[in-house]
Amino acid sequence: EGWPDPLLEMPLRFVWGVLPVDNGDHNDPSSRGSLQWDKTFDIASRDSQVWLISFCSKLRSQPFFKPTGGPLLSNCFLENFIDWMKRKCDDPIDKLSRAPCCESARFPYNRKVFSTCLAMAANSLYNTPAQLIASDVAGPKFAKKTRSGFPKVKALVVEYYSNYSLTTSFKEMDTFFKQVESWSQAEMASAPPGMRNGWFVSHLSLYDVQRSLARETVAAIVISTVASLVVVCLTTRDLLLSSVASITVASIILVTVAILVLFGWKLNIIEAVAISLAIGLAVDFSIHYVVNYRLAPDNSNRMEAVKYSLSMMSGPTIMAALTTAATGILMFPSSVLAYRQIGIFLIVVMCASWVYATFFLMSLLALFGPNVKKQCESDRCKNIGINIGDGILAGSNCGVDGPVLGEQHELTGMQIRGSGNRRAADNSPSAASATTILHDDDCELPVLAPS
Repeated sequence: EGWPDPLLEMPLRFVWGVLPVDNGDHNDPSSRGSLQWDKTFDIASRDSQVWLISFCSKLRSQPFFKPTGGPLLSNCFLENFIDWMKRKCDDPIDKLSRAPCCESARFPYNRKVFSTCLAMAANSLYNTPAQLIASDVAGPKFAKKTRSGFPKVKALVVEYYSNYSLTTSFKEMDTFFKQVESWSQAEMASAPPGMRNGWFVSHLSLYDVQRSLARETVAAIVISTVASLVVVCLTTRDLLLSSVASITVASIILVTVAILVLFGWKLNIIEAVAISLAIGLAVDFSIHYVVNYRLAPDNSNRMEAVKYSLSMMSGPTIMAALTTAATGILMFPSSVLAYRQIGIFLIVVMCASWVYATFFLMSLLALFGPNVKKQCESDRCKNIGINIGDGILAGSNCGVDGPVLGEQHELTGMQIRGSGNRRAADNSPSAASATTILHDDDCELPVLAPS
């Protein structure tokens, strides 16, 4: 609901002549930067005068405008300036001529009359009591020095009150800002060139922080999820494994945020930082499981690779989750709200991360994960058989030169049958021996093993 302050009404403040640019040091709150003047601003032109009168009239007819009683002379200074210019040209008391700042001038005024008479009117206006004019906020702002010697309006502020009160409710402030901003942008689009760069401002500091948190927190979740996808992809060099891990990480983050909302969390500075930290904690367990799935023994199917990954990492991950969650439990007795919130966050993110990484991720890998294939099955082992076959050379007591085809095919078949178990074949005496003697009736055929 927020905490509304009915005594503090939201002002409708429109500024011309100064660009909405913050060129200060964002890391230094005391750095204010410098004003960036709008070089195209020109209130003295006839088109600008006519448009400003129309702008003030339309503003008072908007649903967010609040009528204010009493004389507020600087709300839309041009209306009061026109009334001031309707005075008699001859002062009946002092017998002085007020020309050209009198009824002889017709609106819209030419540039020279407008600049000269506006400075005289502002001088009279600022001599009124402070209850009627706030000279530091609304009205025209003049340059200290000009080249021509005539007064020049450097900036302009038009201000009224709205029917919205200042509140901590983001929803209400968001409605107010979007309603006024959309109307203001539409009006500025139809303004003459000298008035086109005006902008709206009010008491929006808290709203700006809330809006930044809402936008940048979502952006941080998206960026971190993409970053985790890149890291897992570089680690496993498998796009399917990386995609499954990223889906798991995104699910962990969404579930964590949903649980924290159910606990009554409101988005603030601490909450935004906690959500950003959740991304790093959520990806940890998933990467461990995926990497060990990738390191499963050769020729493992999905289920065997999942069993291998669970056997290797289920113990370490549950111990890591328990120790981190225990840290959060120890923060519960604290009387500081921030500490208790961090404790709740650690427990929630560890439980969600471990459950989703262990059950959800492993289930996805069991259904859609890639099989771990043996890389040398088709090439290396086939080459070994060919080399051994080529090593069956002549040297026969039967008087046969060259390889004997029958024995060659028999050896090749034996080698292929034995290639199913690479470790056993590598350690067998036949693979390591230098000479193998085959007995075929009266023939002895020496077979040279490959070096």
